[in-house]
Amino acid sequence: MTRLYSQYRPRVVLVNVLLSSLLLAVVAKLFMVQVYHHDDYRRQAARQSTQEAVLSAVRGRIVDRHGEPLTANITHYSFAVDPQVLEDPVALAERLARTFQRSAESYLELMNTGRSFVWLERNVTRAQCEALLAFRTKGFIVRQEMRRRYPYTQIAAQVIGFTDVDNKGIAGIELVYDRLLRGEDGSQLLRRDAKGGVLPYPGRRSDRASHGDQVRLTLDIDYQSIFQEEMALAYERLAPQAIHGVMLDPQTGEIMLGNNDLRDYVLSDLREHLALVAQDTYLFNTTLRENLLIARPDATDDQVEVALEMSGLSGFVETLPDGLETVVGERGAQLSGGQRQRIAIGRAFLKDAPILVLDEATSHLDVVNEQMVRGALDRLASDRTTLVIAHRLSTVMDADLIVVMDRGKIVESGTHSQLLERGGLYAQLVSHQLSRAGVAGSA
Repeated sequence: MTRLYSQYRPRVVLVNVLLSSLLLAVVAKLFMVQVYHHDDYRRQAARQSTQEAVLSAVRGRIVDRHGEPLTANITHYSFAVDPQVLEDPVALAERLARTFQRSAESYLELMNTGRSFVWLERNVTRAQCEALLAFRTKGFIVRQEMRRRYPYTQIAAQVIGFTDVDNKGIAGIELVYDRLLRGEDGSQLLRRDAKGGVLPYPGRRSDRASHGDQVRLTLDIDYQSIFQEEMALAYERLAPQAIHGVMLDPQTGEIMLGNNDLRDYVLSDLREHLALVAQDTYLFNTTLRENLLIARPDATDDQVEVALEMSGLSGFVETLPDGLETVVGERGAQLSGGQRQRIAIGRAFLKDAPILVLDEATSHLDVVNEQMVRGALDRLASDRTTLVIAHRLSTVMDADLIVVMDRGKIVESGTHSQLLERGGLYAQLVSHQLSRAGVAGSA
């Protein structure tokens, strides 16, 4: 027995040394975790289980001298999911498909991207998603946002100015009194429970948002409206390069109406807040991704994917050999007219400017491509100030105001139904285009 022990003693000693070393390493690791790095790990765990939510401030109203609102804040909704904790993606996809008239498969594809946060729909009005707001399931995220609207559109352009996509003033009264109107956002600390739900952090008070103040102008909306009508008539009769007007209260000197010349604005600001989809889309001989990022060079991958989805390009990109890294050729020579136009629409979605200009956007397309592009254009124009320049009158029939020009002069204006009732140039053009369409259809 002694001889056997002597034979294996070195091995026993080695095993004991290894076991002792392993035990010391475990003890040292536990000491580092529990004592030395305790505070670091506790802070890291707190960061992973908590998040700070922004409580957006409501922008203050602008009213005229009588308290008539010249601005309004409209609630919009955006919908997203956390696919990692989403309980029933199929039921959610079917409900989204019924609400927004899209295929459930397209939503399921978005949910299966492997990311922890995916946008499904952005900037939707309550009327468009009333039934969806009552739907609740774990992992489905509803975000409420406020967008600026102007009841008197001409006043907004001439005097009030406008705000950008972040609801910050960039021109006119909106810019001058931006700090007063904007207010200050608040914050609320949230935590995730064991099931992945998000709840207010116990014992932590939220910082409430400080909403913007109301700005009352000396402007009188009734006088301003009369002035706008007279200005439109003067443009029609005289075709001047510019018109300036102002009305003052003779006793107080208060400005009761006025207008701003576009030349008073900084050109870079105007360009930054305009998106254009033109008749001819110029594409550079580089990748599809770089052609899209021209509109917004700092856009994230998620923002690019949202633009592709909203412009109807997602399916097309999947068919390309290198996806977004596919080179499109000089002026997009390897693409069809409809594909080039949808890239232009994707640029506009990516830029997300408050003012959209559509300049003969469908004039070069056949009927099939026009129908596909028209759907993307309708989504793009939703909830934006949109200026449509077109000879195809089918593209302007739903406009709030149609201005008919002949030889460089305005000859009539109004809605589609109003212009048809007058029987003027617009009615003649509509009749002519309908008759041509009827001949083409019979042929």
